[in-house]
Amino acid sequence: MVAPTGKVKIQSPAEKASLQYSDRPPRHEYHLTKSGAEVAPILVSLAAWSSTWMRDETPRASYRHSCGADLEPVLTCAGCGEEFKPGSLMLGPVVTAAEAVPVRQSR
Repeated sequence: MVAPTGKVKIQSPAEKASLQYSDRPPRHEYHLTKSGAEVAPILVSLAAWSSTWMRDETPRASYRHSCGADLEPVLTCAGCGEEFKPGSLMLGPVVTAAEAVPVRQSR
């Protein structure tokens, strides 16, 4: 959905769920679903990239961790914990969708 300001709003049920807590006037409490929460690291990483490489005057959001420190996304290997660096990426074997093992089985 495009808002009157021209900005895109996430409206898919996969990204957020609402719970109505008042009838008069109708009011809703919104929470990210599991799939919506999983996209947050991607969006924070894109925001960090934008802050570094986009050289215009557009104001950008900054993010802080719950501990209060500035949030700087770091991609690490789930197996060894080593930080990803250019040159450490290798492609795995190509598999069909039928052969692929789902990353997450429960939704």
